[in-house]
Amino acid sequence: MRLPVALGTIAVVTWATAARADSRTAAWTAIYLGDDGLTVISPRAFAKVGVHPEVDVVAGVDVDFITAATIDVVTSASPRGYSEERFGLVAGAVWRPATGTTVGLRYVPSFERDYESQGLSASASSEWIDRRLT
Repeated sequence: MRLPVALGTIAVVTWATAARADSRTAAWTAIYLGDDGLTVISPRAFAKVGVHPEVDVVAGVDVDFITAATIDVVTSASPRGYSEERFGLVAGAVWRPATGTTVGLRYVPSFERDYESQGLSASASSEWIDRRLT
């Protein structure tokens, strides 16, 4: 039994700014290199913009570029190899109706050559006992 071992996951670029106290942007790239020829390059970008004292709008994009050797029946690598791309998006909003309370909604689609997914997430949190319990 052969277990793939990662040679490393590396954050190549990290960039973040705070345009206003309630707005933030960030971008980074991660690289995964496996000892079996698998390479995954994953750039990401994210933004949060305060559009109202109680409301933030969030948006993001993430991409995975995957390349690998193709293993055939006799377990030798074929010369062709394999590559695929996945594109994902995030769009949503966070509402703060009271101090220490948030309600969020996000739409998260993802697209590949042979597959498409649509996701929706909702979240809520509240702080109690002088912010010791959320």
